[in-house]
Amino acid sequence: MFDMVVCSVLGFMYNKRTYRNAVYIIKNMTFISIKIIINEGDYMNLTRVILVVCMFFFIATPSYAAPGIASIAWLPGQVENGEAVKIDWDMWWGMNGDSWYLTDNQVEVCKGNLTPQGQISQSSSCTANFTVGQHDLQVSVCIDEDCSMSNVASFTVTGDTLDYVVPTIALSMPTIDDNVDSTD
Repeated sequence: MFDMVVCSVLGFMYNKRTYRNAVYIIKNMTFISIKIIINEGDYMNLTRVILVVCMFFFIATPSYAAPGIASIAWLPGQVENGEAVKIDWDMWWGMNGDSWYLTDNQVEVCKGNLTPQGQISQSSSCTANFTVGQHDLQVSVCIDEDCSMSNVASFTVTGDTLDYVVPTIALSMPTIDDNVDSTD
């Protein structure tokens, strides 16, 4: 049992997909062998079976690298308030991702799915409206939960904001001086 736990922990440390494969192999493919060996009391063979399964799964399972790093295409330095901005990104080399998302000042703006095809280039885009102010964009390309983030691309939105400031009114009442005779 200890050997299975060690193999599972090593698998998790090696790669999340590999870990899932290891758990599947250990639970489903070696269950009968382990049960027979335990019933016969041959614990030396049990250790060998677990070792062979672990070695098989480390050798036979392909390694998954993190996805390549994307870059955001050229952005205008300034845009007017209310103007839609199309954000294009490309990942020219590296392992393909299966999903992506775009953040504006660390808040997700849009996302999408990708079709992994080895190590060929990937690209996508989205169109969004941005409020007045500075915007720092980053695109993340992901394989499962493992993501690679692009460098920050910045632009500024200028113009009037649609939020108007409500004016504050301060009223001051005249004070009555106690020393003044009000009958005069």
